[in-house]
Order: sequence, then C-alpha cells, then structure tokens
Amino acid sequence: MTQFTLRQATAEDFPRCLGIRNEAMREYIEQIRGWDEDYEERRFRRNFQPDKTRVVLSDDSVIGFLGVREEDDALYVAQVYLAPEHRGRGIGTALMRQVLAEGRPVVLKVTKLNTGARRLYERLGFRVESEDVDAFRMRAEAGL
Repeated sequence: MTQFTLRQATAEDFPRCLGIRNEAMREYIEQIRGWDEDYEERRFRRNFQPDKTRVVLSDDSVIGFLGVREEDDALYVAQVYLAPEHRGRGIGTALMRQVLAEGRPVVLKVTKLNTGARRLYERLGFRVESEDVDAFRMRAEAGL
C-alpha cells in the first residue's frame, strides 16, 4: 500500500480537490446528467467544507481527500476521492477503516454506476439502506 498521511483541508486545497473529484466522477456524471464544467465547479464549491475535509498526502502531494460530517446518529462520508494513479492500492480501504474505527454508524451514497466502489463498501460491511434513481445509500453499523 502507498504510504499516506492526512491533514486538515484548507480553502487553498479547493482546486486540487475539484480536479481529483472531477477525474473520479466525470464518466458517471456524463451518463447521469451530462457534463457541464461550470456547473460542476459551482456545485463542488457549494459542498466543499474544508473544516470537515481531510486531504490525503503522499510525499507531500495531495492525492485525494475525505469529507466526513455528522448526520443524525451517524457519520456521513460525503466525499472520498483519490487521484486515478493512487486507486487500487489500499488507500481507500484504509481511509474507510479509519472512519469506521470511530465507533459510530457510517453512511454514504454511491452512484449505481460505480460498481467498484460499491464492492469496496460491501467488503467493509456496508449494506444498501435505500436507493434513488442514480445512487445507493449505504450504511455500516458501529463495531464492524
């Protein structure tokens, strides 16, 4: 596994995080609603919360980010993205295990088109709680 560290995100991380998110999601968004660069940037800017986001670093370079916030009785993983060249190396699994280790239920949404991410979450104990047209809402109970 690639070695990594985490640090609190800052507003200055926005461009890199936007780029990573767009690389990760573009193919799915194009299929779901079509790609509009300006809209995607505005949407991400509205949802980017540095105080609830940690950036993933490898050799002092931002290679991904993790956004977690409180939601009712659970932690909600709003964002977990890695740059393409760092996927498949165990980092995403390690990040999710850190969230799960906090001892609270964890929920997230995953697009139905992203079957690889869904398989990862299922391996970590997440189960589909509900769904809408484009995504599954998944939940893992505390203590898994």
